[in-house]
Amino acid sequence: MLQTLPGNPEMVLWNGYVSDYMHIDKLIDSNVVKYDYDYFLEQCRLEECVRLKNWEYQLSEEEVADCKRAYRQNHEWDVNPYVTEEDVKEKRYKSKRVVYINAKLRGKTMGDRLGSVSY
Repeated sequence: MLQTLPGNPEMVLWNGYVSDYMHIDKLIDSNVVKYDYDYFLEQCRLEECVRLKNWEYQLSEEEVADCKRAYRQNHEWDVNPYVTEEDVKEKRYKSKRVVYINAKLRGKTMGDRLGSVSY
């Protein structure tokens, strides 16, 4: 998107909390993770096996559809420092690379009825 902008404008970040801009400090390379769907589905099946005390139990099509809906609603890409490389290799989690844009502090303070915010 930035490459489509005409000219060479200065890039800044918008801080909606204080309605002002901030300069870019640095880029931080990181990862976000998400529970793997197949692993989630197997965990749901195992919970039912424990509940029913039947280790041969398989989820019905309706239960699989419910699990799929629950997965879509409740499992998003997130920062989780407790997920290890082994979790990703064992396909318990999916991982994707992201780059954070860190903002430079401007040394300003904005105040409102709830207090002040330094940015």
